[in-house]
Amino acid sequence: LRDGRVMDKRQLVMEALSNCDDDCCILFNVANAMQDEGANAVVTLSRGRVMDKRMLYVEMIRLDRRFHLAFCNLAGMLKPQETLRLADGRVMDRRQMYLESIRIQPTFSLGFNNLACTVDPGEEVEMPDGRRMTRITLLVEAIRLNNQFVDAVQNLGFSLEAGQTAQLADGRVVRNVDLYLEAMRLGSRHCYLYSKLADSLGPHGTIALPDGRVLDRRQLLVEALQIHSKSALAHSNLAYSLQTDEL
Repeated sequence: LRDGRVMDKRQLVMEALSNCDDDCCILFNVANAMQDEGANAVVTLSRGRVMDKRMLYVEMIRLDRRFHLAFCNLAGMLKPQETLRLADGRVMDRRQMYLESIRIQPTFSLGFNNLACTVDPGEEVEMPDGRRMTRITLLVEAIRLNNQFVDAVQNLGFSLEAGQTAQLADGRVVRNVDLYLEAMRLGSRHCYLYSKLADSLGPHGTIALPDGRVLDRRQLLVEALQIHSKSALAHSNLAYSLQTDEL
């Protein structure tokens, strides 16, 4: 800085907080800066108020009931059956918070993606606009809103059964394999993508990846383990592949 101080991200947001702790954007940046500090990380606001990340999001919503990002991030901190009382008295679970983020911002692709992760196969959820949507249609909508949203692309792939298809907003009819490859093209290195692609191949099958490599089932599983060495799925599938390939 001009006064000679050298500050990291956390110190910069804390400096902003010391000057104003009733601004949602500043509080949001503080919560983000605490991301790698563990579940017990806290920050001290004016009047001696000590808050963890969850309390910070509740405070943001108190300050601005239309702050959709706070609803979404707070929902992500809740367990499946957990509820939380907001400052205005509302008691909400994580699904209700995702729905509220979408009600506030109907084009919020992350909200659709995260909401889909709370919906079981075959279940429907009623949206703020009255539509009833399944896990699949929520993910298709997330991709329609942002076709570069890699999480939604791979989550849709993981949600489709073998032989099942989904029609995207651009008219394409895709299988899970198509979506795994698309997620890779968008930059995902999720180990399950490689394990799931391996599942789709026969003992002697190969598949061309977006980077030009042509891999067989065993090579895909080795790639998955290079990404995540403790992947139980990749370990078990590779062991099965070795066993069956030797028959």
